[in-house]
Amino acid sequence: MASLVLIAIVGIIFLYRIYKYCFYRPENWPPGPPRIPFVGSYFMLFLLDFKNLHIAVQKLCKYYKSDVVGFYVGNTFTIATNSQETVREVLFNPDFDGRNDGLLVRLRNENFNRNGIFFIDNPYWQDQRRFTLRNLRDFGFGRRFEEYEIEVKNEIENFINLIKEGPKYSHEMNIMKSDGSILLPKALIACMSNCFLQIVANVRIQRSEQEKLFKAGFGSFEFQFYSDEYGKSFGIFPWLRYLLPNLSRYTNLRNGSMKMFNFMKEFVDKQIATYEEGHIRSFMDTYIKEINEADGKDRGYLYDQMVMICTDFLFPSLSAIEIQVSFLLKHLLYHNDIMIKIQEEIDDVVGQGRLPSLDDRINLHYTEATLRESGYDIPKDSSILPSLFSLHTSKQVWKDPENFRPERFLNLKGQLCLKYDKSLPFGGGRRLCAGETFARNTMFLLFASLLQNFNVKPANGVLPKLDDDDCGLVRIPKDFWIKLESR
Repeated sequence: MASLVLIAIVGIIFLYRIYKYCFYRPENWPPGPPRIPFVGSYFMLFLLDFKNLHIAVQKLCKYYKSDVVGFYVGNTFTIATNSQETVREVLFNPDFDGRNDGLLVRLRNENFNRNGIFFIDNPYWQDQRRFTLRNLRDFGFGRRFEEYEIEVKNEIENFINLIKEGPKYSHEMNIMKSDGSILLPKALIACMSNCFLQIVANVRIQRSEQEKLFKAGFGSFEFQFYSDEYGKSFGIFPWLRYLLPNLSRYTNLRNGSMKMFNFMKEFVDKQIATYEEGHIRSFMDTYIKEINEADGKDRGYLYDQMVMICTDFLFPSLSAIEIQVSFLLKHLLYHNDIMIKIQEEIDDVVGQGRLPSLDDRINLHYTEATLRESGYDIPKDSSILPSLFSLHTSKQVWKDPENFRPERFLNLKGQLCLKYDKSLPFGGGRRLCAGETFARNTMFLLFASLLQNFNVKPANGVLPKLDDDDCGLVRIPKDFWIKLESR
């Protein structure tokens, strides 16, 4: 009898500890789902929407009636914010500038080191970011720079001529046709990436050699598509990379990362081999100079860090700008009236004798408007995930976010009014995307130039679905064809 009582007591204690592990939350923690050993609450996100984890988080917020939810991803407590106020609080609070370490971060580097700008923190991040931005600015990054603007316009003009003349090389034939049809977003890779390479390495890849540039771009899309903001399953169970490398998508992510890393590594090696003391040709030379002056001292200026910094900054030019412009062009297929308004504005302000310049931007209000279209305790080392998707689809902020309506950014005089723009496409705070000015300027020049020269039509009369997107690290439109007809 005594033994049965003892077994019952042990069983009750065991069940209580299981219950406490699954459901217990310290006072003033945000609400959230229960967890199970090893996996945490990751399974719950997959049950709610395994293809769109940001939608799964929205469902959790709705269920718990809270703009902030907390859950475990493995053993890491994770906070997701889901409103304008909480998203801004996270982005602009320096307490949240840290970055978690993990396999998804390290697989981007050839030697699995934690390098670069995006995923490092502490004073090391501040020093590297400050040095990088200060020296990139000397070559036109993040500011108005006439010589660089000329190079960008030349690159865009080459792309326009390519569309008009049709493909010539095998790598071009996969992404464009002789009738003016192009495959988005991938057709834009070479044009946008060459713009950045002229800043970082003072080189542009000729059309005949751009196959390697497209390969790096495809790697960028592969990484964006197969990753997610929660670190993937192999982030929780690192052994999956050995046991189930394909099923866990480790292979895809590693291959995509190495395409970008090796592409940039080749440029760095060439730059080092031809470096001359006292003759600075590009940002790479400024970093090589810093490495040489460090002379092995522990200052953080290392070869691996240089490659990864350049890769981090190349990454958006390989895919991010292409994705945004592709979304815009897809919407124009459904909104011919908006395309006509943009073209009329460009014709009035710029005309047809030259390409649009950044000086025109202040007068192209409608074009610019189209381009733009809380108190919980948070444990140390938690992951904080502000939902930019929720911010940009909030009816409280935008009233009708489901509608493509550039007029929301204009005042009664039809002029761009920045106080109406509550979007944060480049994040905010000290972690604000370092390439915001570069991206906005380059995207404006490309978008305005394309609409100045072409009408956007569906290829073969087939409209791509507006909501036919893939969701990984960011939302990516599935490959679709459009036809650009000369005006």
